[in-house]
Amino acid sequence: PAGLGSRVRPVRVLDIAAGTGVGALCAIDALFAGDPGLFLSVTATDISAGMLSTLESGERLTKAKAAHGDQLVFDTKVADMCQLDFVESGTVDVAVIMFGIMFPDDPVAAMKEVKRILSPTGVATIVTWHYNFFIEMMKHAAVDSGKVKRVEDLVLSVEKFGQESVMRNLAEAAGFDRRTECSCTFVSRQSVPIPASVMVATMNTNPASAPYGPFDPERLSQLLARRCPGVTAPALREGGEKEGGDTVDREPATITEGTALCFNLGF
Repeated sequence: PAGLGSRVRPVRVLDIAAGTGVGALCAIDALFAGDPGLFLSVTATDISAGMLSTLESGERLTKAKAAHGDQLVFDTKVADMCQLDFVESGTVDVAVIMFGIMFPDDPVAAMKEVKRILSPTGVATIVTWHYNFFIEMMKHAAVDSGKVKRVEDLVLSVEKFGQESVMRNLAEAAGFDRRTECSCTFVSRQSVPIPASVMVATMNTNPASAPYGPFDPERLSQLLARRCPGVTAPALREGGEKEGGDTVDREPATITEGTALCFNLGF
């Protein structure tokens, strides 16, 4: 973003509910692409220490540290996205929530924390699902497990966050001006099928799908193959063309200066 590079202090980036840090890593790429002279202080937070451990040992983070040297300070912190007490108010320049705002019991509380921590010229980028094949699979798996009778009977709460009006109302409830401080962008630049092994392994642990389990991995693999005609489960691999798989925005989100929320609803 223009102007950030002239600051004496490093640009502070906070990836909230970071998981394995895709949001933080995309922000690093985008910010350095905009101004190679930046100094960044990046913190990735998640309620799961295991997720953060995976991030810390990952090749992409290792490469980023090597590429940017002392211009990049990176750390992790186990934290609840609704209680970011370790962050002082008004100190974060870039906040990122990548596919996480739909999971807390109180999304308004999480959004209020975003509002609190943003600096006067800060920006938050929040990515939600507009359409996600994983959600479709959760529904069919719930029917297969006998927890619900019909796919149509199951309306997962995470689905509503793909609606622009829901996100604007959520931002407004947290204290943002829905007209002047929020922009919504629908993004679908590249289709990336979720690896079958990842989808099967995740169903019993994902907070959206776990209540409808437990799921048998073998039955899930068979169900996945049936739901993707002509595509066997092992063929669903990351990086290929869409073959009944997930639609994901793989390009870094556009980050602009000024207090604002940008909802990239991937579909």
